[in-house]
Amino acid sequence: MTKIEFENIAEQIITNGILKAIDKFNCPLIVSGVPENWHNDFHTHGFEEYAIFQDYWIDSLVSPGNQYNDYDVLHNGDCFTASEISIACRGLSRGFEGESPEWFFEWLDGEDKLQNSAVLVYKMDSKIVGISCTATYAHDSEKGTVLWVRMMAVHPNFQGYGIGTKLLLQTLQYGVEHGAKRAFLHADTENASAIKIYLKAGFHPRIDEKQINMILKENK
Repeated sequence: MTKIEFENIAEQIITNGILKAIDKFNCPLIVSGVPENWHNDFHTHGFEEYAIFQDYWIDSLVSPGNQYNDYDVLHNGDCFTASEISIACRGLSRGFEGESPEWFFEWLDGEDKLQNSAVLVYKMDSKIVGISCTATYAHDSEKGTVLWVRMMAVHPNFQGYGIGTKLLLQTLQYGVEHGAKRAFLHADTENASAIKIYLKAGFHPRIDEKQINMILKENK
């Protein structure tokens, strides 16, 4: 007699149910947060990896230095510019599509469970060329408040000048000033240039914490 674990049967039923539901969509689609143990089932069904986001943490956040106190923040009137910068970076990292002006308006207004929502900006000749979207959360955690570096983008015409590094350090300083004791971000595993910046700033990967996004380019 063959012995099969109930959990394995239940998981397979759930997976098959999801894939059958997906078949009802007559268009290409992206599924985010695919569990790692479902990866092969999705791949067999025609999906490809769209992006794999690894979690990076600073477990003990300290000020990077007084020289990063002097930062600028985005105002509502510049949300269209921020959107243009993010969209200009579309495709430079797997899974990054940029955001609309409405998204930036909503981010500045704040989201549930988040505080201190802001977009830090880097300017050259009074023109915004880089952005860093950030906020704090987990304010009641015994481990301390977390600074979330939600998104960073530097216009392609201004990359390679260290703007991303300075923006990140300014964002960490912003977190310290708003009571953050830890910092979190996630990055696509193939975005080597960004990961280099994150590691240099003190972030470390959590190997067991990642998000797999998969894409079905043709769904017939």
